[in-house]
Amino acid sequence: LESQIRERESLLELLQSKLTTKDEKFSEYLLAFSRRRVPGVWLTRIAVTANGGPFSLQGRARSTDLLPVFLTQLGSDEALRGWHIADLRFSEKNVSKVAPATSDRLASQRTNSPDTLSYVDFSISSENASLSGR
Repeated sequence: LESQIRERESLLELLQSKLTTKDEKFSEYLLAFSRRRVPGVWLTRIAVTANGGPFSLQGRARSTDLLPVFLTQLGSDEALRGWHIADLRFSEKNVSKVAPATSDRLASQRTNSPDTLSYVDFSISSENASLSGR
């Protein structure tokens, strides 16, 4: 009976250490993303895999010029060192801030007007160099 108790206690300790490590890694990533803020860039989705696996981010930026700044900021954080960008995608969007125009003439006038909001949707996925053999 004592042997079974020790085995179960050992198993419980192992499980607790694994859960703590996983939770700490997740927290480290979230802290890194929060420390490396770039005005005009915001995240809309964060997906992190357990045990130091790859992560993916989705977000928006006010312009494409901000994406290299954001990536440089992320790369300078200790928690994210050793990661490589495996995929980066973005698309520019223009959205009217006012109701749709009733005529083509009005629509063409709004293309570069203050009534149009421009932004960039982006997605980033990473790979860990130590896991990919690089």
